Amino acid sequence: MAFNQCESCQEKISQKQRWASAFFSYRPIVCQECGASHHMEPRSRIKGSMFVVFFPLFLAIFLTSGGEGRPYELILTYLPLALLGMLYTVHTVNYRMMNDGEKEGGRR
Repeated sequence: MAFNQCESCQEKISQKQRWASAFFSYRPIVCQECGASHHMEPRSRIKGSMFVVFFPLFLAIFLTSGGEGRPYELILTYLPLALLGMLYTVHTVNYRMMNDGEKEGGRR
């Protein structure tokens, strides 16, 4: 399920905030209404890296016959696949509100 609203005040989280978070290494999203900080869940980080890095890279290698002799083909194939992975990931990753004293990635 996608992260669409603040867990604290139910304020809608904008697409711009979600894209900014994804573009800057999934930095925390801070609610503009109440100031609550939402961090990406560790499982979602793994899922995100799979869809943005690993799957597109393996698919690009497969589609370009290993990229032998023409590395630009590999790069030009990888970039659109990574963008598609990011489009998918931005809408499927889960965020969780962090409480005071709680560390990212686990409970206190």
